[in-house]
Amino acid sequence: MPAGNRAGAIRPVAVGPTPETAAKLKRDLVEHLHSKGRLSAEHAQAAEEVRRIWQAFSRILGPSATNPATLATGRRPGNPGMAIDWLSDVEEIIWRDRYRPWASEMAAQPCGGTVRVTRFQVVLEIVVDNRSLRQTEGFYRMRHGAAFEIVRAALQRYAEIAGWIGESR
Repeated sequence: MPAGNRAGAIRPVAVGPTPETAAKLKRDLVEHLHSKGRLSAEHAQAAEEVRRIWQAFSRILGPSATNPATLATGRRPGNPGMAIDWLSDVEEIIWRDRYRPWASEMAAQPCGGTVRVTRFQVVLEIVVDNRSLRQTEGFYRMRHGAAFEIVRAALQRYAEIAGWIGESR
């Protein structure tokens, strides 16, 4: 008698992923837009660098930023140094030459909707947090299509600063 037909056999039940796992499995929006031809390879590369630098600075906030020995002795940890000290050599070059001038420019440019927001914040929502275009537009009360235009233009500017493409101004 085949194993699947035995009385009392346990049958597998599809339960699906947990919400945490499902969140990890959410497709990357920038990659999706690039695969559909809405963003160029330079835009995707710019988004990857923005993500990389944002995550590099976020390392300071994690447990690796704390020395467990100082916690065990009861002493207060010393100054961990400047945030830039936590960047690798490559990340520091990216930050100085491309990210910092781009971020400064984007943070000074307000954009659409009835909620005050800068281009920089919209890019972070979509590129770093992987928030959908519609969700971002709804949150900031922007017209349909505005979030994509903002992200594409901001990534275009990053690619121009990086020298990957000629300036369109």
